[in-house]
Amino acid sequence: MDVNNNGKLDDANWVDTVWREGMLELLKNTREILGNEKIIMVNSSSYGANYINGRLYESWPDEWGGGWKGQMKDYQNLEKNIKHIPQVVVLNPNTNNTGINNNYAQVRFGLSSTLQGNGYFAFDWGTQDHSQLWRYDEYEIDLGYPNSQSREIKPGVLRRDFTKGVVLVNSTAQAQEIDLGPGIYQKINGFQDLSLIHI
Repeated sequence: MDVNNNGKLDDANWVDTVWREGMLELLKNTREILGNEKIIMVNSSSYGANYINGRLYESWPDEWGGGWKGQMKDYQNLEKNIKHIPQVVVLNPNTNNTGINNNYAQVRFGLSSTLQGNGYFAFDWGTQDHSQLWRYDEYEIDLGYPNSQSREIKPGVLRRDFTKGVVLVNSTAQAQEIDLGPGIYQKINGFQDLSLIHI
């Protein structure tokens, strides 16, 4: 790449540095023009936490961002560092532009990962189209309010408690057996994926 148009190949690290500086300047200027009443979101990186309200993690989790563990840590850090309210952070797994919208395990994995923080969840077609309004049984569940903070992100099973429920996410490739502790629990009783429904 020759970003400074001097006819010579530019050093990749230098290109990354000037790109970041330019993006921060763009976000700073945009915030100054729009003021604090407008929402500014970015895509593809979490640069500019001082100027943005949030980020769209498109095709989440992607390997460019360090996979599930890397992007979950970035998600957690971004929520801590954003300076502007409201925060609007969206995790966006998708069908990889196939339109196959009944991969319920993928939907649940994305939603339960999102609920480990305070972000929003969107499952759609993919990078070519974000206009879908697909509904899933899990969307109808009233969890109440979180009564625990998200914990350290690490491979395994993460749990977050809410006033009306519990959200678990298993980031491993193996089935896990979890002791939920005292209380009465009922699995979501939905209609879309009846093979996995039990109480």
